[in-house]
Amino acid sequence: MKRTKNEKFTTPAHREADRLLAAWDAADRDVRRLEAEANKEMAETLNKWAETIKAAKYKRDALGAAIKDMEKEHHMEYFGETGPAPVSSSVALPHGTLLYDKTEYVVKPRKADVLGNLEKYGFEEAIRRDPAVDWEALNDPEEWPDALLAVIGTRREVKETYGFQIKEPQNEKEAVGAVSQRI
Repeated sequence: MKRTKNEKFTTPAHREADRLLAAWDAADRDVRRLEAEANKEMAETLNKWAETIKAAKYKRDALGAAIKDMEKEHHMEYFGETGPAPVSSSVALPHGTLLYDKTEYVVKPRKADVLGNLEKYGFEEAIRRDPAVDWEALNDPEEWPDALLAVIGTRREVKETYGFQIKEPQNEKEAVGAVSQRI
């Protein structure tokens, strides 16, 4: 027997199926309403906390900059005489570690055409054929002394990096104490 969309089903099984469909539809609308309310409240909560979080991040970043400035200012006291690059050093303190790293690298100048100069002087070993400067090759001071770097329009510089790490609490009791002391 062929049935149409508008035909009414009067058997108990049809009525029960239709009741379950209506209940599911109501439950689905309830879920969507609750999700919308939750999303709205979460957005309001994020907006409410945004300025407080922004201020806390600013304070944290300012303290990080102050730590690095202090490392630079008291370099000899913290790290001693470090000598030529490469050097890495650290100082363990009760609440973290001060870090110092000195590396040497070849400057990628903005105005000099290093690739053009490499080609001009026939320094093919430092040229990638895609064409680009092979900066890794130029970092070798034995192959590329400062005088040769000057000829192609660049130079070697020393880069000093300062940093720090915060010591992680060893157990939950220590973590609670660390949090309460920072307030």
